[in-house]
Amino acid sequence: MALTATIHNFDIDLADSDRGVYESLALRVARHPSESEEYLVTRLLAYLLECAEGIDFSRGVSEPEEPAIAIRDLTGAIRTWIDIGAPDAARLHKASKSGARVVVYTHKNPDQFLKQLSGEEDPPPRRARALRHRPPAHRRARRPARTAASRSASRSTSVSCMCRSAPTRSPAW
Repeated sequence: MALTATIHNFDIDLADSDRGVYESLALRVARHPSESEEYLVTRLLAYLLECAEGIDFSRGVSEPEEPAIAIRDLTGAIRTWIDIGAPDAARLHKASKSGARVVVYTHKNPDQFLKQLSGEEDPPPRRARALRHRPPAHRRARRPARTAASRSASRSTSVSCMCRSAPTRSPAW
């Protein structure tokens, strides 16, 4: 018997004052049995950090040619291609040829991901770079002095969300 996807329900109040995004979201996110918890959380964070009109999760492993998350315009064309993990250079090249903005969120070390891209035959896109989230300067100025360990911890983004119920099993992925 094949394993089925687990459906997770998230109730999220999103408030991003930098972009002017304020929404209450009720998301049902499917987790394939081959997907790690870190990958699921990274997919959820990518969705929240890129939240815009037209954003949607893909159908997952059943659509390998599609991005994990896409922002589409009203015609259905992809405006933003969002991949999770460590896609290869050929996949990113294909995504960049679509004319869309390409974003990769990785739950592993981004330096290793960029090293992997630079070692492949197809060069990474010209504008590829690793970005780490850092609070805006006006927020950093009010904080007291911190140690090096707490400084690196303050660069990560945290989102609080609450599961409405225990995960339920879906009949098929």
